[in-house]
Amino acid sequence: MINSQEKHHDTIDHLKEKFRLSGEELVLLDKIKANDIHSISFTTEGGFDVESGEFYPEERKNCYKIQIKYEEEHSTKLKLIYLKPSA
Repeated sequence: MINSQEKHHDTIDHLKEKFRLSGEELVLLDKIKANDIHSISFTTEGGFDVESGEFYPEERKNCYKIQIKYEEEHSTKLKLIYLKPSA
């Protein structure tokens, strides 16, 4: 049976195939795999606001397509990253 972290790793691999990401974004995704991932959200329409984390169905200037919530090892603080793949 596959656990939630394995599912998140599979989702990250899927995102790497689905979206065109920069080299820096790809390195960041690989680093995140070593952490406790809480959730991964992504969209092809609209995006996630970088300040509020809210999803908006329409395209906006400060919105990103991928939102990942994770916890670094030896930390109790949840972190968010946002990625904006190129078209």
